[in-house]
Amino acid sequence: MARRRRKARATALLGQGLATESRLASLIQQPLRGPQPQRADTRVERGAPNQVWVADITYIPTDEGWLFLAAIKDLHTCEIVGWAMDSRMTKILVIDALRAAYWRKKPKPGLMHHSDRGSQYCSAAYRALQASDGMTTSMSRKGNCWDNAPMESFFGTLKTE
Repeated sequence: MARRRRKARATALLGQGLATESRLASLIQQPLRGPQPQRADTRVERGAPNQVWVADITYIPTDEGWLFLAAIKDLHTCEIVGWAMDSRMTKILVIDALRAAYWRKKPKPGLMHHSDRGSQYCSAAYRALQASDGMTTSMSRKGNCWDNAPMESFFGTLKTE
């Protein structure tokens, strides 16, 4: 609940022009186990398509219950390059979204993939898929609601339209 409030507050500040999307800072590299450090810096790494992707999950209320949407956004083009939907929020949901994005865009090795520290993104299967596709993993700092602001902004727009 507190996380949702922090994200809502961050999205509101972003919409009012009181904050920028460039709140991502780099950290030192850590071992592959557990959450990865935050490496993406949107101020620097927006130079070309397929250099930095951000990912997140949101829920959409329907008449039949919750529908979970995992989406991946290219920070340069602001295009949603991959997505998947399911009635459950599992690692398969985010794996399907990443596979769809990779299949559509076929990025070169070295792409920076930024996400929050959710268990789905920390799963061994997801991390192995990133590594096999030559992606560098970056994860938000603990408790920092600004790190995924570009995705939160997209989800806010999606839910209001």
